[in-house]
Amino acid sequence: MRKSEDFLDIKGSSITGVVDKKERNDLLSLAQMEDISFEIKKIPFNISNAIHDVILSMEAAVTDKHIQLTCSIEPDVMIKSDPERIKQVIAILFENAIKYTNENGKIDLSLMKSKRHIVFSIKNTGKGIGKQDLPRIFDRFYRADPSRTQETDGYGLGLSIAKAIIERLGGEIRAESVENEYAAFTLTLGL
Repeated sequence: MRKSEDFLDIKGSSITGVVDKKERNDLLSLAQMEDISFEIKKIPFNISNAIHDVILSMEAAVTDKHIQLTCSIEPDVMIKSDPERIKQVIAILFENAIKYTNENGKIDLSLMKSKRHIVFSIKNTGKGIGKQDLPRIFDRFYRADPSRTQETDGYGLGLSIAKAIIERLGGEIRAESVENEYAAFTLTLGL
């Protein structure tokens, strides 16, 4: 019996290490975005493909929760920005959408291009965000509802990281929600 207890202790400490590493990486990302001397590498890349890559990386989580995923991604949209940071933001928003979508819920993703900018939006059904919480949703360590903290993991850094990255890249991110119906995030970036 001791062997299985030892195994569980090892597994538990490994999981804790992974969570601690993610928290450290999140804090590092936030610090980098606030450091004016940290260099952003803007290069031309296909944001449509980047979004599809993020979707594919999280496909299992969508399937596990039986989420209906609708994508309206304009193909071959090229922008000049930091591809890794853009993927990071898309992943944060998509991960949150999956996390807060009820089983059998729905997530809608879209990417549209105009003459001067792109607009990416993600909307998920579920609890949404309370009107009183919406102004603070991008604050560091902010968790909208204490009951959500118990139901989901995380430290409340994801959205503040996403906002810091998008602002550093010269874009804008905003949220809207109707409590107990949906939450939606929209980011706008120049081409």
